[in-house]
Amino acid sequence: MIRRNLVRAVWIAALVAVALLCVRAFVGDVRRIESSSMEPTLAQGEWTFVRLGVDAPARGQLVVARPPRGDMPVVKRLSGLPGESVRLVQGDLWVNGAPPEVAPDSATWILHSDSDRQALRDSWSTDATWTDLPRGVRGDMRSSPLRLLSVDDGWWTAQGERTAGPHAVADLKLEVTVKWTGHPAQLSMALQQRGEAIELRIERMAESVAMALLNGPSDAPEAPRAGLAYANITELPQPEQGLEQTWTVLARDGWAYVLYNGAAFMSAPLPKQRLHKGDTLQEGRSYPPRAIVRFGAGGGDVLRMALWRDLYWQPVGAYAVDRPLDLGPDQCFLLGDASFQSRDSREWGPVPVADLLGRPVAVVWPPSAWRWLP
Repeated sequence: MIRRNLVRAVWIAALVAVALLCVRAFVGDVRRIESSSMEPTLAQGEWTFVRLGVDAPARGQLVVARPPRGDMPVVKRLSGLPGESVRLVQGDLWVNGAPPEVAPDSATWILHSDSDRQALRDSWSTDATWTDLPRGVRGDMRSSPLRLLSVDDGWWTAQGERTAGPHAVADLKLEVTVKWTGHPAQLSMALQQRGEAIELRIERMAESVAMALLNGPSDAPEAPRAGLAYANITELPQPEQGLEQTWTVLARDGWAYVLYNGAAFMSAPLPKQRLHKGDTLQEGRSYPPRAIVRFGAGGGDVLRMALWRDLYWQPVGAYAVDRPLDLGPDQCFLLGDASFQSRDSREWGPVPVADLLGRPVAVVWPPSAWRWLP
């Protein structure tokens, strides 16, 4: 009996080993993330399940690739596709002479600050004209504007600690959850990047909500701002006094977008990009404050404020930095999400499509970090 059980255990172990070998050879593999070049998307030390093969390469995909210099395979983001011309411009990757179109709900937004994660006063400049609440702050038209002074290319770690980045970045998304304490009331949410100010002005009335998306120079706040888009919400159910509404304004790659309670509501192209008067070298620098929230009339409770940034590609390297790089019909361009600590196509140059080995689809270890990857 003992011998029979031993033989059975050996056979089971052999079958499991064969099955694992077949999976590894024909389906997928498990790989450890060896560097911090993909933070915060992938943390160093995490293990991912990689589905072998990249049948239809698409911009923004995570891929495992073999670098041109023969190093061990690495995980990067597929940014440039075969036949395209790519160049890094002020932290963005331009394709064929312009930023590629990206959906406003793209998964590449990286959290910078969130008042549900850290106290609002720890990241936003506030004063005694605002009253602290168990969640958020209460203010009115007499309260000083809430200001976020700087936004860098850092990130939050899985341990809840923030890693600061060395570069001020543009392409931001600001989300505010407000509970109106009366009407009429007006809330203003503004983003400032490079020489642009993008403002969402919301007017709460008894039976409707009016919105105006405005644009003007960030270095002349007193100058009139031009209207980009307008909307008047009357067909949607209007919350009674005291209920919450969440508004989002974002600016990325030449477009401004507005979301209402998480759903895309309106958008408009931004005019020709302005540069700040202080940017004498014309590098596309952004100056504080980077975000401003204030009541222009009435008041309410600002329950949550969160701000995200887009991926930022540091324009340093031998390829696609000083001039456009034309990719061949079988070449692609790879970048690391943590650009300032990534070795990628800026250093190596193009990567043959044949050297794309697979796609990470999930983090499988440690158990606390398990998640699907976009």
